[in-house]
Amino acid sequence: MCSKEEMPIIKLYPNIYDTFAGFRKKETIRMHEQTLSSRNIDLKFEITDNNYELVKGLKTPYCTLSNNIGTIYLTHEFLSFLWCISFYLFVIYENIQKQIQENEIWDGKIEQNELIEKSTKLLSWGMSLKKNYSNWDKSFMNPSKYDSQEKIWVGSVNKIFLDAISLILFHEYTHIVQDHFSVHDDNDLQKDLEREADNWAKELMVNYNDGDKFKHHTGVGIIIAHLALLFVLKNPRSIKQKKHPDLDVRLFNSLEYFDIKNKKRDFYLKHLASVGLEMFCSIWNININKNNKYQDVEVLLNVYSKKLDEFKNEKCL
Repeated sequence: MCSKEEMPIIKLYPNIYDTFAGFRKKETIRMHEQTLSSRNIDLKFEITDNNYELVKGLKTPYCTLSNNIGTIYLTHEFLSFLWCISFYLFVIYENIQKQIQENEIWDGKIEQNELIEKSTKLLSWGMSLKKNYSNWDKSFMNPSKYDSQEKIWVGSVNKIFLDAISLILFHEYTHIVQDHFSVHDDNDLQKDLEREADNWAKELMVNYNDGDKFKHHTGVGIIIAHLALLFVLKNPRSIKQKKHPDLDVRLFNSLEYFDIKNKKRDFYLKHLASVGLEMFCSIWNININKNNKYQDVEVLLNVYSKKLDEFKNEKCL
């Protein structure tokens, strides 16, 4: 077992900073950087242990602004959870893509193999971090496991994870730049600020001038970030938010934003999202009356959207 000081995710921390810094060099972010500079605001990260007694679950990233220092807080446990979700979803979805290529359709079943089994064990451990900390078993896949035959998967997932956490970081970054720290009793106004942070985060990572290939590759991380924020919930009713846009709506908003012209790349992202929503609904026994043989992914996403709207509006007994 890996001790907490040896958590494999720590190996990616320099990459998290470098990836975030790389996006910050894009032309589209220059205005934000100038705003920080003009207000003499320094930006820093703080990665700590998750306080399970205080938050009763996994604490998602958040930020503060004090004495001209904008701080984005993350936890080792949430970052480990995000990597596990990224690995599982990517491996599962690539397996589904293979089935679609061979059979021109997916029947809703996952073909089992050794890698799927390893991914499932990893996911189970990752999900357990929502309740309490346990060491990352050395037999599990992890971000620094390059000495195995699955190293190509690890490399791909590391890139996806870095894009996923970048989206979350840029959401917090926008709060700091735009000074979203006034106390608001108006939930609608608070939602507007959160929506602004969501929009800026996407736009700072993916510009409309970017090519479909870049939108696709970066979009995988963005979609998985949204799905991870669904899976981190301890109560599925929390999908409906008081001070944020609903979590499923945030996912659908990102899908609309990409505007990918290439049909295969567009299908990949939308179908990945639908598979993630299928997983979320399955975990929480949300019954989806759908035809597994839907070939129109837009229709499939609409099925999930309507069902989740119904679920959010149900009165709890």
